[in-house]
Amino acid sequence: MPYRNLRRPAISKWELKAAKRAVRRQGRAGVDEDMIFAMVLARRKALEEARGRSRKARLELARSGRRATVEPVPPLNAPPAIEGEYAEVTDDDDTPLNLPYYDTEEWDG
Repeated sequence: MPYRNLRRPAISKWELKAAKRAVRRQGRAGVDEDMIFAMVLARRKALEEARGRSRKARLELARSGRRATVEPVPPLNAPPAIEGEYAEVTDDDDTPLNLPYYDTEEWDG
């Protein structure tokens, strides 16, 4: 199912239906992606806590088709982590870059 935010964890169609139903039961007219995922993650956490205590929780975990752990959603504003030291290059700088050399294979062709 397509999401607006692709950093969200995968959910099953069954989890989507259950989350929409639960949000509507709370009396909310409009259902958006944030509400759905908040409900799915809350249900997953509750199921994880009840997993050892009830048969119904174990069946719901199996039905959802996912692992038993809850995966956190990474923050939207997190910059990509790239290791190493980098110098700022401007457009008016004509100094050649010192790039690594990689061996290549010669092909007949």
